[in-house]
Amino acid sequence: MLAALETLRELPCFGRRVAVLGDMAELGQSSGAAHAEVGRRAAALGLDQLFAVGPCAGEIAASARDGGLRNVVEMLDVDRAAQAVKDFARPGDAVLVKASRSMRLERITETLRHSRSNHEK
Repeated sequence: MLAALETLRELPCFGRRVAVLGDMAELGQSSGAAHAEVGRRAAALGLDQLFAVGPCAGEIAASARDGGLRNVVEMLDVDRAAQAVKDFARPGDAVLVKASRSMRLERITETLRHSRSNHEK
């Protein structure tokens, strides 16, 4: 996930850099520290917006806020997060959606794609 955040930061972008980050599964005892590290890194990279999604969203969000990132939204429900990201995103924004497969965050990308195709009609 850290590499994905770095890639988001390096991508050419005409709008805002937005990360939608969900739980990383099967980390065992290192789960809390790993999620906190991701939040800290998101803040250090100076992202414009972070959506933290899932049961570990609080750990990601808290460490991002502690790192100075003010535009942080945390949500437990993926479908509500999809709607929030759809309402937030604008043309030109670079949006990273990343989590363990078990989170099923592809629902967020599907919502964004559907929204985009409706705008293009």
